[in-house]
Amino acid sequence: MTAILIPPLSPFPGRGAAPEDYIAQADTTMQELPVVISKINEVSAAFNLGGSILSLGYLPPVPYAAGISLTVATQTVQYGVNTYAANVTALPFTTSGVFETDKFRLVQGVTSAQLAEPEAAGTIGFQQAGVDANGARVRKVKDRLREAVHVTDYPNVDPTGVTDSSLAIISARKASDTPYVPDGVFQLNQTGQLAGLWGDGEVEVGGQRVRLPASPRRLELVSSVMAKLIRLAFGAGTMVLVADSIGEGYIAWDIKHSWFNMLLRMINAYSSPEGGSEPEVTNLGDPNRYGLTYSGTYAVGPNGPIGKSLILQPGASVSFGGKFAYVDVMAQRSPGAGTLTMRRNGTPFRTLNMDAAAESDWCSFPSVTGSGAAPTDIYTLTVTGAPVELTGIWRLANTGQPGIFGSRCALSASSTQLHSQDARIASVIKHSRALNPSAKPLIFVALAINNANTDVPSAGTTPEVYGQQLGKMFARYINSGAYVVAIGGIQPGASWGVVRTNYPAIAEMQKRVCEQYGVPIISMDAYAWVREGGVLADDLHPNTPGNLLYLDIVLEFLASPAFDLAGGTQAHCLNRSDLPLSWYGTGEIAGTAALSNVRWSRSGPLVRVMGNLSGINPTAATAAGPLCIGMPTFSNTTMRGNGVVSSCKGFAGSTGKQWTLQTVGNGGNLAVLRSIDPVTGVESDVTSITAGASIDFDITYIEQD
Repeated sequence: MTAILIPPLSPFPGRGAAPEDYIAQADTTMQELPVVISKINEVSAAFNLGGSILSLGYLPPVPYAAGISLTVATQTVQYGVNTYAANVTALPFTTSGVFETDKFRLVQGVTSAQLAEPEAAGTIGFQQAGVDANGARVRKVKDRLREAVHVTDYPNVDPTGVTDSSLAIISARKASDTPYVPDGVFQLNQTGQLAGLWGDGEVEVGGQRVRLPASPRRLELVSSVMAKLIRLAFGAGTMVLVADSIGEGYIAWDIKHSWFNMLLRMINAYSSPEGGSEPEVTNLGDPNRYGLTYSGTYAVGPNGPIGKSLILQPGASVSFGGKFAYVDVMAQRSPGAGTLTMRRNGTPFRTLNMDAAAESDWCSFPSVTGSGAAPTDIYTLTVTGAPVELTGIWRLANTGQPGIFGSRCALSASSTQLHSQDARIASVIKHSRALNPSAKPLIFVALAINNANTDVPSAGTTPEVYGQQLGKMFARYINSGAYVVAIGGIQPGASWGVVRTNYPAIAEMQKRVCEQYGVPIISMDAYAWVREGGVLADDLHPNTPGNLLYLDIVLEFLASPAFDLAGGTQAHCLNRSDLPLSWYGTGEIAGTAALSNVRWSRSGPLVRVMGNLSGINPTAATAAGPLCIGMPTFSNTTMRGNGVVSSCKGFAGSTGKQWTLQTVGNGGNLAVLRSIDPVTGVESDVTSITAGASIDFDITYIEQD
């Protein structure tokens, strides 16, 4: 601080001096006064006194330092931003250099105690930075701060999650429709209090942590999505994720911070006071990732939605912790299989005998764990007698409340080569309806990037093969009654070599197949993941902030008109039909399908038929002419319709062949199935059918007037 020196006035003559000496000194004093007054004003301006303390008779302040002699109560010092005068009872004293609060009293400024009072913010001005030509008005800090309500503004709040913060959250919700929750974990043990909460923190509901929307915008999206999913929620429907490593939350902090888990928790937290359920675990080959502990002798089996079942030998067990109203399994029942006993904290609550007629992906639901469940509970599933094979484990909250279940059928490094296998498709469909067969599942299919990895033969494919496999999956999922949504891949960075080179063609094929099957696609490439930085761990896999961004993109889509769960934009609203297989020459039935998932729709003169016929058994009829599939209406006599056959097995000539499906040219209601040699282009008629044959097809034709 710069010292400002005030010059002294010249002394008047002593007593007895001549009158002319007094007159001469008065003239001198009058000449000196302007300089002194100027210096006093300079001091006043420097300390923003505005004459306030000087007008009260105080002397101008001097900077506090050691060695200042204070003898009268009007002397003042400047310490920090405040001005102090000496306490009368302490006079006289000399300053030591260490400010002694007991010897001074505040005469200009604000004490820390005064600043701590709630009214203090009402005395401080605020003006927004970056003022433009329009200007920014001056407001009080108190008014500015009260525009936002934080849950930490109220007592009984604990950001460590150890004690209940319900009272603070309730108070915050009374003060604002959208109170902010800062970073931390806040227990919420009273129901119906999550609505409107947003922020960087997490709320623990029913022993389950819920990641809150990070902004009021995301909160609006969640509300909109909840309204659309109401049909799923009250029908106990299931969201299924068929995906690769990104769907497994490969780089996220943990599985709970993967986008799929956060989506389910957000939706369920607002619709169910129990906080929702854990997604079903189908990757039983990775217990640590999903909070499972195995003991005894076990092995990873080939069954289930991703081919990662768990085979438990007698005496082996699976254990995990949490608060669950139901614990259930999906299992392979078979003659001679063992028994599975379920226990909570050592007390049995259900015993399952797997020794029964062969059945894949049998579901035990509902298995009630008992009353009084707590987050510290330990559940143990133990096998006795003979081996038991599990294909999934459900850990569910109170299903009596509206909620949406989730099943993660995701496996790192997987592609459509795995997920389009007949057994995998059938297993996904069964898991999607395990808890409520009458509810409509919502199946996300997020597979593209590994198909571009042609360096790995078990994953990489050509775009054409990818299209066939993806189309087969779409057709069967849709025909099972599910609503299907595709999720596009993330354009990989330069370090991904051949994957980056091949990915654009795979992505283009994905869009074409989605258009063909009426499947909406969530385009992840709309965001420049690599260029923006901070959201990918390795130029491909989203980290935890990246999973939040991924979640936002999914929410934006689900809240948009493109997601028409209740409307007719997808083939889930097509008409059902059972189509016969016949020999064209005689018209005799050639075979019957154990499972016929065929649907069709009409748009003007165009008719679209898509279906899957499986478990086909041949009849005794003699093959005569080409094999035909019946169509629901008659086709045009001059313009033949052509279809796509994505999978065809068990028909003579099917090995190593491609297939064509074409309506007949005589106006009939038949489509002829023929094989094509990919080298010569020669077409061949089917001459026989093998038991268990299957076909997936999609054909569009012009209807006969």
